[in-house]
Amino acid sequence: MPGLISDEMLGEFCVQAGEDDLADAIRERYSSLADRITLYMPFVPGGMDVFWRNLVGNFNESGK
Repeated sequence: MPGLISDEMLGEFCVQAGEDDLADAIRERYSSLADRITLYMPFVPGGMDVFWRNLVGNFNESGK
């Protein structure tokens, strides 16, 4: 299946950004469409605490 889906097609269905730019990319894409989002990622308690803290912090900073 990966050979059938181009990066351009994938970009239509998901937000592609590095961790530091993810909050801005989500806000840019969905700010006029949604007031809540859900990230579909594997959840392992404690496994990504730093990622989640940084993402929330970046949302708070970019939303000012």
